[in-house]
Amino acid sequence: MAGKNTVARTLVVALDQSPTSAHALTYALENVIRPGDTLVLVSVGVAQAPEWADVVEATVEHEIPDVQEIERQASAVINQAEKLVFEKFPTGQIKIVRRPLTGTDAHTVIVDTCDKTQASMLIIGSRNLPGFKRLILGSVSDECAHKANCPVLIVKDEKTDEEGGRLWPLWLPKPKI
Repeated sequence: MAGKNTVARTLVVALDQSPTSAHALTYALENVIRPGDTLVLVSVGVAQAPEWADVVEATVEHEIPDVQEIERQASAVINQAEKLVFEKFPTGQIKIVRRPLTGTDAHTVIVDTCDKTQASMLIIGSRNLPGFKRLILGSVSDECAHKANCPVLIVKDEKTDEEGGRLWPLWLPKPKI
């Protein structure tokens, strides 16, 4: 329970379009965040393929990402996250800082945000990818846990699909296929 002498904390919550991200935010709202805290909502749109993707470029056609669209999507994720925050903490109980960002490596941008905001804790979801997928795609939460200069809370979703991939998050409208 927060008392008079409780020091306000800066908590960074990493968000993307996955349901595990929404689950991590919900978990943080229920179990970690308290009145007086500063909540930094960071959503990273990956604007370029990682360096190792050069090998794939020779064999696969791909579109050049539209940076403005990526930034818009990152902002949309944060907008939806803010709605969840305001349901739990009405305006004024906590300070919200928005960080819709772009970069080539999500984990680097997230760790840099933690450093710049002097975060007390990073809260991030884990997709629970199975072995080979995890090896190929990597794990942002693992990279953040190893590189962040603050404690990292990795929130695992209670259920994933059979392949460990993304289910569409509840907070965003389904894409038109």
